[in-house]
Amino acid sequence: MISTSRTSNIERVDSLNPVETAAAPPTPRSRIAWIDHARGLSILMVVIGHVILGMTSTGLLDDGPLLRIWDARYYNIRMPFFFLLSGLFAERWVGRTTADFLRDKGATIVYPYFVWGILQISIQAAIAPITNGNMTIWHVIRLPVLSSGQFWFLQVLFYIMLGYFLLRKLGLGPISCLMVALGGYAMQGEWPQGSTIPLELVGYYAPFYAVGGVAGAFASWFRVERPAHLAAIMIGGFGALAGAIRLGETPPLPIQLTATLCGIAGAIALTSLLSRSRIMGFLPVLGRYSLEILVAHMLSAMGLRLALHRIFHVESAAVHLILGVVAGIVGPLLLVWLCNRLNIRYAFRLPRPPKPPRAESSQAAPRPSLTLARASG
Repeated sequence: MISTSRTSNIERVDSLNPVETAAAPPTPRSRIAWIDHARGLSILMVVIGHVILGMTSTGLLDDGPLLRIWDARYYNIRMPFFFLLSGLFAERWVGRTTADFLRDKGATIVYPYFVWGILQISIQAAIAPITNGNMTIWHVIRLPVLSSGQFWFLQVLFYIMLGYFLLRKLGLGPISCLMVALGGYAMQGEWPQGSTIPLELVGYYAPFYAVGGVAGAFASWFRVERPAHLAAIMIGGFGALAGAIRLGETPPLPIQLTATLCGIAGAIALTSLLSRSRIMGFLPVLGRYSLEILVAHMLSAMGLRLALHRIFHVESAAVHLILGVVAGIVGPLLLVWLCNRLNIRYAFRLPRPPKPPRAESSQAAPRPSLTLARASG
């Protein structure tokens, strides 16, 4: 699944999205193939999920088998997969200062959270009378403490990243951080209500980020190269996930977590195989621009759905689904292209501050590098 070699490539990949700025994407040499494919697959699933939910909310799709199969409630790997991929790079921050950490995450997570959150909510509030939406200006005012729409991911990711970073600064190792995260996961349903921090979501997703942190710290332990072995992991992982779904709607927490991790392992094996071929060769592009797609896809998909439904009177669920997904992907990519053409550098993130020299730390794990070895067979 993951093969290691001594190279500095991992230092070139961002914890959420590898693109340094919208105007200056990195060169192909700075990429790690399977991670781009994995992020691409994750963001594609996110867009599909939001298009389906949008169709359901407007009555274009019934709450039938398609929605239940796609949602899968406790076993939906879309967002856990994203958190685990982000956690792969958690260890690179151990030797840096808190100020460096906050400056970087402020530029790459907090900034797009507010810029695109305010933009999307304002548009949704303006068109609420014709869409039967419930967004108001109040949702903009409360954005610093309560997220809306897909922006919950950025808010929760920031809290989890900050928590992991502080635990490592306190001297806990990656495995100890995972144990703390599992403790929070076990408290589902017991977190205090009314907090401005989404504790339930942080508790649920923190173990996936921490598993990524452990995998990044001990990357040299993972070396699966043969396509047959990757195929076996993929089949076994997805099979375990499918089997767990049949156990019932509210399985025990250990089964939920284990089944989701099995599904993620299957997805990683799948993307590792895809990265060796030209099948679904568009996935790396989606992976490189996953942040841009995340923050902008709802506006594109919503705009197309309104046009199809209210102007062209299209009622076909299949047409709405296919064109909605295309719009949710192509719209943000066109916006990135336009920003490049107009040299707009601040549309999605602030330029990152220069990286200071890494401080040596006895607690910092060796900097692993994740590459995918090409199989000879």
